[in-house]
Amino acid sequence: DKKGIKIPLGTMRGKKPQVIHWNQRVFFEKEPVHDSLLDIADEEMNQLACEVFLTIMKYMEDYPCETPPAELVQDVVSKGIQHEALRDEIYCQLIKQTKENPRLESKIKGWELFVIVS
Repeated sequence: DKKGIKIPLGTMRGKKPQVIHWNQRVFFEKEPVHDSLLDIADEEMNQLACEVFLTIMKYMEDYPCETPPAELVQDVVSKGIQHEALRDEIYCQLIKQTKENPRLESKIKGWELFVIVS
């Protein structure tokens, strides 16, 4: 089923809502993404979005990491503050990584991060 949901991009005024196909894009991933979830035309921002997703995975303990959790949180928050175009992307990434995540501990950490970035 190719049904999607329109997601308004509040931080990217003037753009039309995008359609995300839930069955393809917004479910838990075991591996890092190689492209932003939202349509980010700027290649540098797209790469930054992929880096943020990996950081989210590390914080949620879905990817191996030795970095202290506080540093991971600081990285996600600072990128959202510095780059307005990433703010909606970060929320979508958190939705993706918490939806259908098989580990309760990971879901809890994802919700913690939701609270922190809100």
